[in-house]
Amino acid sequence: MKRKTVHPGLLAAGLVLSWPAGAASAAGEGAGLSPAQRGALAGDFVRKWGAYVERVYAMPVTDWAMRMVPTFVHAPPEHFRQALVAPTFDAALADLDHGMPRSPGVGANQAKLLGASGADLVFTPLTPCRIVDTRVAGGPIAAGQSRAFNASAAAGSGYAAQGGSAGDCGSLTSNLAGAVVLNVTSVGPSIAGYATVYPYGEPRPLTASVNYGAGGIVNNTVVTRIPSPPQNKDFSVYSLATSDYVIDIVGYYAAPVATALDTRLEQATKSIGAGSEGYIQVPLCATGYSKTAVYCSGALFLPNTYLKEAGPLYCVFFNGSSQAETFSAYTQCARVPGR
Repeated sequence: MKRKTVHPGLLAAGLVLSWPAGAASAAGEGAGLSPAQRGALAGDFVRKWGAYVERVYAMPVTDWAMRMVPTFVHAPPEHFRQALVAPTFDAALADLDHGMPRSPGVGANQAKLLGASGADLVFTPLTPCRIVDTRVAGGPIAAGQSRAFNASAAAGSGYAAQGGSAGDCGSLTSNLAGAVVLNVTSVGPSIAGYATVYPYGEPRPLTASVNYGAGGIVNNTVVTRIPSPPQNKDFSVYSLATSDYVIDIVGYYAAPVATALDTRLEQATKSIGAGSEGYIQVPLCATGYSKTAVYCSGALFLPNTYLKEAGPLYCVFFNGSSQAETFSAYTQCARVPGR
């Protein structure tokens, strides 16, 4: 059974959520917050990040909020408050997740659903470019040995020391990438065997990236993480047989770069007569923009003049002055540039 509990904060965000029976008590004083207080925090969180979730994850705010209900109910109060001032969405989810019980649909699983800076990487393709050729530099990798290489070139340099390009292969000159995509070719191995490509500085995994026969030329596409924080090398190649290797980089994965929101403020005004009540409909956002906040303002400093009612769709004012006054309803709108 479910019961409808309309929390003020969620109502202000334009949402009415079905909270599971018993959730109110679970979110109550025993957890350090009353249901109303927890609802208000949830509403603030939804208002702050709803437009972001819609744009980045193409998920309606109501659907996202419903999925977040277990997190809102159980998040520790101090971490709930920290989440509201977090500078990024990933950081806010991490704050909510801190100290949460690990059960399906709650906590860490919820963060993974919506993306995380450590795992939600963006792929950038590159024109295939040679970064390693042991036939040109270094010689074959001896049987049963590993050799370390760089996937990213220092600024202004290239890969000539590894037998590769003298250029930077598409400006992959920083160590911001989280992983690289490589086309790895074994050339003339001494015996049948395999090669393993793995992150530099880590133990070699018992897996094969390329399998080959004696004397052949065999290649495969490999994705490998590179160290974070950066080290003096990026990846290692282990070879069971003595063999030359040719490696081309074809792309990389990197953490997404935050883009500032494109914001605009829409205004609707109305003149309200002396001693009268007036209703102003909140203006709509332009196509491609989403509503992030609503404001009601006007000559509220005058005696007996006040904002009588505010909602996500309207502002109601009472003009208690002796003459007509102008009042306004504003909608703050935002979009991710280029979408």
